[in-house]
Amino acid sequence: MIEGEWNDNKCDELSAYICEYYLNGSPHPDLPNPSPGGCPSGDWIHYAGMCYKFKLKNGFSGDKYSRQTFDQAEKSCQNLGNEAHLAILPTPFHHAFVTSLVDSDVWIGVVSDSDIGKHFQWANSEPLLYAQWRLLHPTHHEIGPNQDKVATVLHPYYKAGYDYAMIPSVSSIFPGDWEDVAGGVTNTQYSVCSIPASSSLSNKGSYPDKYKLNCPPTYQPYISACYKVITTQILSYNEADEFCKNEGINNNWNENGTAHLASIWNHYEDSFLYSQVFEAFGQQLDAYQSIWFGLSVNDDENNPAFLWDDNLPVDYTSYRHYFTILTEHNRIYIFSIDYQAGFSAVKMIFSISLSFFVKTTLKT
Repeated sequence: MIEGEWNDNKCDELSAYICEYYLNGSPHPDLPNPSPGGCPSGDWIHYAGMCYKFKLKNGFSGDKYSRQTFDQAEKSCQNLGNEAHLAILPTPFHHAFVTSLVDSDVWIGVVSDSDIGKHFQWANSEPLLYAQWRLLHPTHHEIGPNQDKVATVLHPYYKAGYDYAMIPSVSSIFPGDWEDVAGGVTNTQYSVCSIPASSSLSNKGSYPDKYKLNCPPTYQPYISACYKVITTQILSYNEADEFCKNEGINNNWNENGTAHLASIWNHYEDSFLYSQVFEAFGQQLDAYQSIWFGLSVNDDENNPAFLWDDNLPVDYTSYRHYFTILTEHNRIYIFSIDYQAGFSAVKMIFSISLSFFVKTTLKT
């Protein structure tokens, strides 16, 4: 064995070990610089320097697509242009964006050519610096007959034991979870393609607008509502809430719907808002950038409860009873509220000034 060479071993083997402690927190890879420019013509959607084409059963522009094997899907993507591949998701924000728009299992551009399904990389041969494996790691499928690689599927939501899940599970499969599967000739899925934005193109595409919401200028449609991140004004929670309501009044939206600080109804909307924050801050996030959502706590100290500003019940939160702020390491982290010790601290936090998310729900 060469001195200093690595080797894997069983976890129950006894050995000496080395501990490591980072004085300034765990390091994270730098976010890639997004490519400037636009996308090819057609139903591509621009997001943070990348262009995505969703080849789902019902495409966003009315086209219908068929399921393909991984190799067929990758070849089909490559035929769309130079540097086009199955979806490359270079950051958690790109992953959240794609997750928010898929409604079925899809191939993405994560692949392994090793015999036992290790050493995954992107389809463009770039190293895999970000991953979202369902079980926190791939399952290491061995390559069998009529197979030459292990491919990766991005899942929608499946509740525990759902019979129609591609891989039935005793636990829930959450939107965006990855699953490594044998990439043979019989396994077919829908797919998402990507290509880097080009400085020679200006097309930004448009978000799907199934319900024809006719969102106000600068707002983005998503499912049944329109959204906008406000970064040009830094307000307290109450000020931001008042701003949102005035948006509805000043633009005569109240006849057709309501405007509030954004509520989050499910995993998909959570992913969508997470992705929009990244773009709103110009793909540059630091430890001092946080954002208000429309979640507050009532004034009953004996029975505190969360409330959405749009009066809908709080039947979804990211991780039990928490509220979300954006902080260091370019990701959203969850600030835990302790009802006994932390209730007064919540009121103090609500007084600080932050950017905020407007959501207007328009009648269709």
